[in-house]
Amino acid sequence: MTVEALPDGVKLALDLGQRRIGVAACDRLGALAYPVTTVDASQPWAHLEALIERFRPAAVIVGWPVGLDGRPGPAAQRVVGLAERLAGLVETPVYLVDERWSTVEASRRLRQAGRSARQQRLIVDQQAAVGILDTVLAAQRAGQARAQRVIGQPTEGD
Repeated sequence: MTVEALPDGVKLALDLGQRRIGVAACDRLGALAYPVTTVDASQPWAHLEALIERFRPAAVIVGWPVGLDGRPGPAAQRVVGLAERLAGLVETPVYLVDERWSTVEASRRLRQAGRSARQQRLIVDQQAAVGILDTVLAAQRAGQARAQRVIGQPTEGD
């Protein structure tokens, strides 16, 4: 992985959970991030490829759940493996960005908006992806958007 400036244009953001993957997108100017869908994490590849084909993003941003100390733990290592697999399946560049607080922050915002725990469960992953993308877009506007580019290789059977 190498650290790079992120390209301008439409971006898709993914919050890769063990059960669900939240997906968000932004317009080509990077002005607005919005929720797209939630994907079942047990069989996500065809759905993610279809979303990338539909949106034709300049980059796919994957939330990287590093620990509070900034070091990758088991969850972060799992996400790197999934990001590498995705990078091997698509031509669009895939980037990892620190997302330590995305789901916690998304849950807090939904709670403040009056959403019950049951209602939150259905959309919290999408909102976490929106939070990841909002952070990236703000950094990009400030000229500070840098992320680790994932270089993946297709594996046998993909």
